[in-house]
Amino acid sequence: NLIVTKENCRSEFGTFLGFETVTLCYLDNRLVEKSLLSAEEIAWYNAYQEKVYQEISPLLTPEEAAWLREKTQKL
Repeated sequence: NLIVTKENCRSEFGTFLGFETVTLCYLDNRLVEKSLLSAEEIAWYNAYQEKVYQEISPLLTPEEAAWLREKTQKL
């Protein structure tokens, strides 16, 4: 995935940067050791997988969308 670093916010403590995703690609669940992740990290991961599916699947054939749905399953 490609990401861009950009200014996220400013406060009395300085300027803080954030990330914007430029390209989307599913994450391979087989490579994740879920027991090492916090609940917050799992929620982010699952939300990202759903975002990939929701944004890409309308561009695919039904067969391709079904394949992508399988690849973007929640942890």
